[in-house]
Amino acid sequence: MQDNKTSVFIGTDSIMYCSSCKEPLEKIIDGGPVLGMDRYPRMCACQREKYEIEQRERIEREHDDLFSRNRSICFEEKKKYQ
Repeated sequence: MQDNKTSVFIGTDSIMYCSSCKEPLEKIIDGGPVLGMDRYPRMCACQREKYEIEQRERIEREHDDLFSRNRSICFEEKKKYQ
């Protein structure tokens, strides 16, 4: 996805859209404004894909860190008893 500032356009319904995937970046709240807001932000397909990739990488990195930490603790304690 490109930079969010340059890849946005406003449609005829006054909602922001992503220029690359053409999905809306806002959704109008049904039933009128709530707390002074009549719309809320949402992710387009580009942003969702990027977010999912980042989440998979984060989970994998956390797993690797945990595995590495546990392995070092295990082998460190083993050396103490020899």
